[in-house]
Amino acid sequence: MKPRELITINSLASVPQMPIWGTVEVLFLDVDYTVLDFDKGHKAGIQAISEMLGEPIGNEVSRIFYKVLKTKSGLLTADAEYQQILDDSDGRIWSRERLIQIALNNLKLELSPNMVIDGSDTYWHHLGLNSGLYSDATLLLDNAKAGRKNIVWVTDSDHHLEYDSKLLKYTYDPIISRVKKEYRLKTLINRYPGDLFIGDPVGKPKMWSEVFSRVSFNVETSVAIGDGNNDVVPLVERGGRGLLINR
Repeated sequence: MKPRELITINSLASVPQMPIWGTVEVLFLDVDYTVLDFDKGHKAGIQAISEMLGEPIGNEVSRIFYKVLKTKSGLLTADAEYQQILDDSDGRIWSRERLIQIALNNLKLELSPNMVIDGSDTYWHHLGLNSGLYSDATLLLDNAKAGRKNIVWVTDSDHHLEYDSKLLKYTYDPIISRVKKEYRLKTLINRYPGDLFIGDPVGKPKMWSEVFSRVSFNVETSVAIGDGNNDVVPLVERGGRGLLINR
């Protein structure tokens, strides 16, 4: 089946008004920056880090985070610092434990591993409390629920790390990382039930192979919605529809 055209939209509220809405049976939805206001939650998380570990550390963690985010989206040109941030053997570049460690190194400060873990945990706790639904996402999801559309949540990992006191290093356990994200998304999934796929240990776009193998759907009546190409292009390439939300 030939790929369909990828459509960019400015509001999720427009989706239920589209002619295709009546034929849609399955919605593949991204979470952060698509339906949840991750930026608002991030700012609350950084404030929590600043209060626990100090404002310089909080500010540096946020600077690094936005640098990676904007470079990946093409808003900034990759430089030496960015390449160094990406130079991570386990690939968990979004790990807040790792971002805190990089910030400490840049600031020439030291904290115990327990403090790093605590700082990351308080970040995610406050992010979860403050990253509510966008108003246009609520409209879309309420319409989907009323129309009995099948929702499939497809989201990347939060890349949680643990500290192994015997090995004296941070380690990545995909099961623990997945459980922590499931907890963060508990309120959302309870309100709008659907299959949940989290990118531990393999994130987007590769995780789509598992999604396609485990979800029963008709590509002709399926739509993927997200804020990045990895959220929608895999379905578009199979002949489904893809909507890219421009936040």
